[in-house]
Amino acid sequence: MSTASAIFLVLTLLLNTVFCLILWDVTSTVEIGDGAMGQGFEWLYIIVLFLLTWACLGGLLRSAKSAPPAGAGMAALLVWLVCAGTVAASFAVLNPQVRWPIVMPAGVPLLFAIYVLVLSVAATRPFAASPPVSLGLSMVILLLTLSFLVRGLLLQDR
Repeated sequence: MSTASAIFLVLTLLLNTVFCLILWDVTSTVEIGDGAMGQGFEWLYIIVLFLLTWACLGGLLRSAKSAPPAGAGMAALLVWLVCAGTVAASFAVLNPQVRWPIVMPAGVPLLFAIYVLVLSVAATRPFAASPPVSLGLSMVILLLTLSFLVRGLLLQDR
């Protein structure tokens, strides 16, 4: 693993942890009065942490030497963009009663980071690069993404 990849990995994991903790806190209550102002600032922190986390995740995916074949680079970029968009959209439905979409912002960067880490270790690279593992990770990310979209469409009809 290159130095840049290691730095991006650590930053991604740290930023994602702080991001998720603040997101969990801000979605636990609906504040009124002066508390709403503080909650508004927390949402600003969340947006900044979201952008920083996904920028570091993009840097991690870009700097990883164990990247997939050249043809998959555009697919990885598309997956990264779609997932980032879906995570951002999940903010719209988060509230004290509906908190399950927090798995999107918490899970997707963590899955990407762990996958790059496993690809970077020589002993686990053949296992991680195997089609079942790659396909399994893709399916989990797809299911996380689709669960939010399908759930949003179902709630919209009611």
